[in-house]
Amino acid sequence: MRRSCQGGRSTGESALEPEEDTQHDFYRPLTMARMTAGLDASGIPIAWHVQLAGPSILGQFFPQAIKDGVDKHMEEGFLDEMPYDVENDLVEYAVRVPHVPVGYWRAVNFNQNDFYRESFIEEMAHEAGADPYQYRRKLIGKHPNAKRFLGVLDAVAEKAGWDTPPPQGVSRGLAVGEA
Repeated sequence: MRRSCQGGRSTGESALEPEEDTQHDFYRPLTMARMTAGLDASGIPIAWHVQLAGPSILGQFFPQAIKDGVDKHMEEGFLDEMPYDVENDLVEYAVRVPHVPVGYWRAVNFNQNDFYRESFIEEMAHEAGADPYQYRRKLIGKHPNAKRFLGVLDAVAEKAGWDTPPPQGVSRGLAVGEA
C-alpha cells in the first residue's frame, strides 16, 4: 500500500495496488440467462420462459431467507418489477456455487437481469419486425408504474431523436428498468 505524506503528516489519501485492492474483497456474481418466448401473430409475447443460473448472494449471507430453495433476489427484474405485460411467464433459477466469494455491488441482480430482459425484448421486436421503442410501448400497460415507464421511455426516445435515422456508423438503443 502507498500512502501520501506531506510534512510528516498523512494527507489521508491511500491507494492500494490492484493486487491488494481485489485480493480480499467480494466479487460480482457471474450469472447467465436463457430465454425463450412464444409470440402471437402480431409479434406480442404470449409466453416467456426465463432460466437463470448463478450464485445466491442472499443464500451465502442469509441462508434462512431462502424459501423453498428459491432466492427471489436472483429473479429481480422478472417478478413484480417486470415492466412488460406477458400473460404466461415462468422464471426458474438454478443456484451455482462458485469458488470465489460473491457480494452485493449496487443493485446486483437488477443490473444483470434488466440487461438480459432488455436484450431479449430487442430480439422479440426484431422477430416481430417492430421498432424496439414502439414494441416496448405496446408491452407496457398493467404495471403500477406504467405511466412513469412510458413517460421516461418517451422522453428518452425524443431526446435521442428516435424518429430520425442515426448517423452512418452509429447505433442506438433504449431500455426500461427499475431498481
